[in-house]
Amino acid sequence: MESTTTTVAAVDLISGLHDDVLLRILSFLPAASDVARTSVLSRRWRHLWSNAVALRFAIGSEPKTYRYTQADRDEARRLIAVVNNALEQRAAGGPDMEDLEVSFVYSSEDNTYIDGPYIGYSYRHYHAADITSSHVATWLQFAMCHVTWRFTLAVPTVPKRRHHYAMMAADAEEEEDHNNDDDDDNDDDIEAEEEEEEKQEGDDEAVDDTVNEEEEEWKPMPEYEYETKEEEERVLSAELPFSAKIKEMSLTLGKAILTIPATHTGAFRSLTYIHISHARLDAGADQSNRLGHLLSSSCSPNLKKLQLKYIEGISELHLDATGTLEELLILGLHDLWSLDVDAQGLCMLGVKECFGISSVRISAPRLEVLACEQMGHADKLRFDGASSVRCIEELHLSSHRLRHCENEDDYYYDNSAAVWFLQHCVVVDRLMVNVTWPWWCSQKKLHVEETDLEDNTLHIPQLPNVRNLKIEVYGWLTEHNIEATVSKLIAKCTEIEDLCIDLNASRQVCSDQNCICNHPTGSEVQNISLGNLRTIQIHDFVPFDNPLRLVHLLLTSTPVLERMTLELNTICYDRREVIQFHIPCYGGCWEPKDWQSDHELATTWATKYEWKRAGKEGEVGGTRDLDGLCIH
Repeated sequence: MESTTTTVAAVDLISGLHDDVLLRILSFLPAASDVARTSVLSRRWRHLWSNAVALRFAIGSEPKTYRYTQADRDEARRLIAVVNNALEQRAAGGPDMEDLEVSFVYSSEDNTYIDGPYIGYSYRHYHAADITSSHVATWLQFAMCHVTWRFTLAVPTVPKRRHHYAMMAADAEEEEDHNNDDDDDNDDDIEAEEEEEEKQEGDDEAVDDTVNEEEEEWKPMPEYEYETKEEEERVLSAELPFSAKIKEMSLTLGKAILTIPATHTGAFRSLTYIHISHARLDAGADQSNRLGHLLSSSCSPNLKKLQLKYIEGISELHLDATGTLEELLILGLHDLWSLDVDAQGLCMLGVKECFGISSVRISAPRLEVLACEQMGHADKLRFDGASSVRCIEELHLSSHRLRHCENEDDYYYDNSAAVWFLQHCVVVDRLMVNVTWPWWCSQKKLHVEETDLEDNTLHIPQLPNVRNLKIEVYGWLTEHNIEATVSKLIAKCTEIEDLCIDLNASRQVCSDQNCICNHPTGSEVQNISLGNLRTIQIHDFVPFDNPLRLVHLLLTSTPVLERMTLELNTICYDRREVIQFHIPCYGGCWEPKDWQSDHELATTWATKYEWKRAGKEGEVGGTRDLDGLCIH
């Protein structure tokens, strides 16, 4: 029996499979390095990996240490060499491959991107300086000739370290100079106070010395330094590849100057998905029109999903996608002012961070999901498809707008397009709105009187089909209250079943009761009927008067409410204050769920409360008010 078992274990069954089967098995391995390691299994596997149908070269999820070091850059340099060698061997006589991924962007979910000259990715990608235009051209050319299904190329932007820290140092120096006079006046007082404290410390001095020694032992790692200043100024150039074979293509190009060659019919005849991001269109040869033509049905007859993100130089975009395009996302095209889309089969449309857009024409009669932040002025909006939209996401709605727009410059301060969508998307059942106080008032770029502004909610009709409502409040940059606008917006959705409110609360409160931010007031926001509302979630709650009134309004307007969750804002500022507050039970029971402690204040407080309706007579359960405190 033992002999039989040993014999069976020694038989290599997998190596006897056909090459096509083994290559398919290799395609499931997550990285090209794993595929290459199979070459040591036996002679049968020695050269098999070089013909794998899928190769994935990726830098990994994050740097090896918290801060980027030379070891991280050396590893990236080795990966560049490995990619070039593997593709050179494959191009010399190997078969085409189905799937190729070359990624030098860390894949962690924490590695978010914020578009800005000195921000960029959360993780620093200093190895981006080692990637040249020649490298990019080689990888794009290989994909165009040898990839048959999916190609992914991700090149990070070069972190602007020197300029970034020079600016920080300049700001710090300016602030120091600004405070020097005050500091000089107070130096004598500070020294006297320090001497008195030292006398009082007594025996604690030894303990303090120990703590200081421990603090000195821990020092943050120094920021990575470029080898030369020219590395930081690296600028890539690339030419968009054409392929009649590739079905899916994702190009993140590290802010490369992108050239769109003259196109021909069917240039991308197999393409179903394309993502292009982090690029700058070449200034010549009307590149915007070429890109729009390439992505339209004449050149991409099977395109279903299109994403354009953080591309500079696109001022006008015209897409004629007939009935094939189903999803379109346009994000961070800051130069875009005119958008023209004809897509009869489009189901999802997202237009975000395109704040310069002013002229829009959309023909999408089957549209179901709309996510838009800015669509210009309603007078320049031509939108065929609003009647079929069932979900609106990330709609930016100002609490107030200019009463009269006398010229086109005033359109920039108008929010009429957002109101237009709420007026015409009559079958919407899921609505997510970002409510803001007008930024141009908070920053005092326009000196407007109260009579120059009007309440935006006055133009919003009743929305009886909305069942799921989410409101995100962005008033934290100002002292103004916009809870009155939130209340009026909720009152438009009388049939909602689920409500979520993110308050993003301000630390300051407008105390002027005559300010328009405190209007409307009175009975018009006190008589809401929400007969179907069953669950409420409120995030970033701070117990100031206006948020407390909002909670009161909701609890007294919802006869069938089952649960309300109240999460307190836990951001502690330099000048913290303890706020005690009280919320009545309103026929239910408040229970604390999460807790937080502050050792300096020697205080523990609940950061999350849950309200549930009390049981009926004879059932277990009673009522309990909420008496809590908040550290803010």
